[in-house]
Amino acid sequence: MINAQRIGKIASTVLAGLAIAGIAPASSQAGIVPPENPLLLAQNVSNRQLTELLRQGRELSEAGNYDGAIRVYEQAAQLDRNNPRIFSGLGYLQANQENYAAAVTAYRRAVELERNNADFYYGLGYAAAKTGDYNTAVAAYQRAIALAPNHKDNYLGLAVAQLRSGDSNGAIQTYQRIIENFENSGEIYGTMGVVMLEQGQLSQAIALLQKAQQEYPREVKIKLPLAVALLKQGDYDSGVAILEEVVRLDPNNPQVQIQIGKIRQAQGEGEAAEDAFRRAASLAPNSPEVHLAVGTFWLSREMFLMATSSYRRVIELSPDNALAHYNLALSLKERRRKEEAIESLRTALSLYQQQNNAEGIEQAGELLEKWD
Repeated sequence: MINAQRIGKIASTVLAGLAIAGIAPASSQAGIVPPENPLLLAQNVSNRQLTELLRQGRELSEAGNYDGAIRVYEQAAQLDRNNPRIFSGLGYLQANQENYAAAVTAYRRAVELERNNADFYYGLGYAAAKTGDYNTAVAAYQRAIALAPNHKDNYLGLAVAQLRSGDSNGAIQTYQRIIENFENSGEIYGTMGVVMLEQGQLSQAIALLQKAQQEYPREVKIKLPLAVALLKQGDYDSGVAILEEVVRLDPNNPQVQIQIGKIRQAQGEGEAAEDAFRRAASLAPNSPEVHLAVGTFWLSREMFLMATSSYRRVIELSPDNALAHYNLALSLKERRRKEEAIESLRTALSLYQQQNNAEGIEQAGELLEKWD
């Protein structure tokens, strides 16, 4: 028999990991598509040199030479500082290359020049969210919705930005608008259910997810948060039964294996948990999210060499992951590699500062003071 305290621990453990499963878009812009390619729209210019540059830029982009296209579009922008299409094209190219700060600058200029273009605001929202500037992203997506209320992607972007900015209630309202006004997949219901759980709206989450499960009986992203909700409610048998069904439906899903690992760990079944985490890593060797979760498992088990290896893999795949640098520092410190640990911690602090992450800045800063 498992008592209520253990059930609550298991449920909280799994809920904390649902973002990794791609259900709650807290660690990435899950479900958000990049801006559409606007390069073909930068036309109708009279300057012959400018026309030639735009032609070259489109050809370079189509050939996959985005760095070359960026250089050409930057030249074009110098020739015509008042053409919003040029700046939106430059923003698109910069975002494509993951130069998100530069993309924000370009899209800001585009919306300054043409304030009623929903695509420009969508691009600004997308790029701003990627830099961690969620307030700008929220405002941009809201403007895009005002200009193009029938475009679902605008709402999806807004919901993610609201979540990342801490406005969970706003995100719930946005997801409700998506459910009411657009054709949806089960993933939307799963995401909304996770947000409700995080807000403590247990009965509402269960009602929503049970209803959604009837419409999407094989959707793992509905079943996982439903299982968590039932565990939190104290219905251990039903919660575990759904989790076992999830494994049967999608045994090769690394995120599902991570959740099973978390449950086994919370149950005190260390070997079973380790097996699940190892399987997750083998199923997704190039996923920074998966390796971050695996590293956290090793860290919690005080297996610091394994944790170090996992966090280094995260950083190799995603160099700007501040949490990976922070946790790597913890692992290295426990292995008596203090200088390397301090270096990793300083990197984490710098990344948190770039991302305007106040909590991360405080946490890393305080620890750095103790270690220096």
